[in-house]
Amino acid sequence: MRTPIAKSWPIVHPVRMQGSSAGDSRETLQTPVLTDGDVVLRVATERDADAMTAGLADFETARWLISVPHPYPHEDSLAWICEVVPTGWQSGKQLWFVVADATTDQFLGEIGLRDVDRSAAMAEVGYWLAPAARGRGAARRALQLLVAWSFDDLGIERLDWAAMADNWASRAVAEAVGFRFEGVRRSRAFRISDATRHDECVMGLVRGDLSL
Repeated sequence: MRTPIAKSWPIVHPVRMQGSSAGDSRETLQTPVLTDGDVVLRVATERDADAMTAGLADFETARWLISVPHPYPHEDSLAWICEVVPTGWQSGKQLWFVVADATTDQFLGEIGLRDVDRSAAMAEVGYWLAPAARGRGAARRALQLLVAWSFDDLGIERLDWAAMADNWASRAVAEAVGFRFEGVRRSRAFRISDATRHDECVMGLVRGDLSL
C-alpha cells in the first residue's frame, strides 16, 4: 500500500471556552467549546442544519462516509442535530462537535468520538469537512484539539481511526497528528449509498506516541 508522506505536527492543547472537565466515567459529560484560535469545536445547533445538508449532499464528501445516504435529505441533518448528537452526549458513547471558523463561527464540518469506552479508555475518531473548508488545515487543527481533549480530559489511552483504504486525504490528516498505520481490513467498509464493499485502512494513536 502506498504510504503518503505527512509532517507530524505537535498536539495543541485546546483553550476551554466553557464547560467542565469530563472527570471520571460516572459523571455526566458536559459539552465543552474548544479552540486554538483558528477553528472552534462546539456542539451543533439547528442553525448549522443548512450548511450540514449542503456539505453532505456533495458526492465527493458523501462517497467517503459509508453511513451517509446519497442524495442526502435535510431531515437527516435536523434529526442528527436535535436527536442523535444530544443522545450521544447523554450516554457518553458518541461525542460529536461541529468544526467552525473561530472568527466567524461559519460551519466547516464535523469531528467527534464514537464507540467511547471510558472504562477501557478507548474511542474511535471520525471527521469530515465541507468542500469550501478544505485546504486550509482545518481538519488537522480540529483533530489536534479533539486528541488533546480526549487524552487530557476524558482520560483516553488509545484512539482508533478507520476509513476506506483509498481515502488518502483523511489518512494524511490523521498521520500528521500522529496516528500510525496498523493494517487493512479487507472488504470491511460497507457503503450504504450504493451498497458496495471496500477495503478499510486502520490506524491508532496511543498516549505514549505523543511523547516521541
